[in-house]
Amino acid sequence: MKKKLFALIFLVFYTLVTNAQHASVSGVVTDTLNKQNLPNSVVSVLKAKDSVLVQFVRAGKGGKFALKDLPSGKFVLMVSYPSYADYVYALTLSDTSKEEVGEVKMTLKSRLLEEVLVRQKIAAVRLRGDTIEYNADSFKVREGASVEEMLKKMPGLQVDKDGKITAQGEKVEKVLVDGEEFFWR
Repeated sequence: MKKKLFALIFLVFYTLVTNAQHASVSGVVTDTLNKQNLPNSVVSVLKAKDSVLVQFVRAGKGGKFALKDLPSGKFVLMVSYPSYADYVYALTLSDTSKEEVGEVKMTLKSRLLEEVLVRQKIAAVRLRGDTIEYNADSFKVREGASVEEMLKKMPGLQVDKDGKITAQGEKVEKVLVDGEEFFWR
């Protein structure tokens, strides 16, 4: 009789101890734009150190999820849903943690990139056929400087004391600024 009583007490104590040593994580997966719950989202717990899958579950009809019997340690909670950006959340669980992450707000991938700014860098010197084009913004001169000072800084151009311009040994007949003829001296 004593052996049976001892075995029963041991079994009850063992069950309580093993159940108390596991953490749990719960929450609800929702959409940020439409404020709707996202059923069937994949909720995964990965080891933080090496991203090995520990446990996963699919969210229920109302977007609710619960992961139970998790070991203690550092983890990453990752929530995935088609057309939405993955949600990643760092977790540190102890033996008895009951982590409630609340609403996991998912964002559509199409909303992540709302604005794109494209800037083109134009080369300082460009050849088009027999014409050399210079981008004047690429050559720094003092404020209020003359055109002659700018032309002296441009590679391949020489300006003599009389203001005559030569490019690679040949006399420059015309100077155009924004496609319009510029009268020089």
